[in-house]
Amino acid sequence: MTRYSIALTTLLSTTITPHFATAADPWSYLSVDIPVALSDMAVTTMTYTTDGGNSTTAAASDVKKKIILTGGCVSEKGNEYLGEYFACLELTNKAFSFEPIAPKTQFQAWTGTFAALPDMPRERNRHGSFQVNNNLCVVGGRDTADNLVAAIDCYDPTTNAWTEVGSLPEQYMTSDFA
Repeated sequence: MTRYSIALTTLLSTTITPHFATAADPWSYLSVDIPVALSDMAVTTMTYTTDGGNSTTAAASDVKKKIILTGGCVSEKGNEYLGEYFACLELTNKAFSFEPIAPKTQFQAWTGTFAALPDMPRERNRHGSFQVNNNLCVVGGRDTADNLVAAIDCYDPTTNAWTEVGSLPEQYMTSDFA
């Protein structure tokens, strides 16, 4: 018992300086919050041009780099145990883009801004997302009834619109992420 008491006393009296607190460390907290509390969303980095062209040959001023968050669980309870499995009972079809802003000096923190994108055609969580050419596509995942989602939806930043482009074949609908 004394051993645990000494360990607890030592732990409580020790000042811990997190490793990320140093200015030279590239890992740090952003001073920006996600617009809504989310879990089980998909996150993708996207590089695209404002005119729909090729981002590798476009002028730097025409190329956009953003982090896109899509869907997810918005329930305050998160995933709940439903007797045989865990599921989220409140999903969202919201999508957000985050444009990171690099610090000008090593002593400044990263920052950036969130912007709402048009709503996805359907609510989903535990899905995957990826970039195809200039479009962001979301695939798989689960709906509010915890069914697998077959629809493949793609967002085109040049038209600022979502389109359903197809469905997953049934043999590939075997897990949350497709």
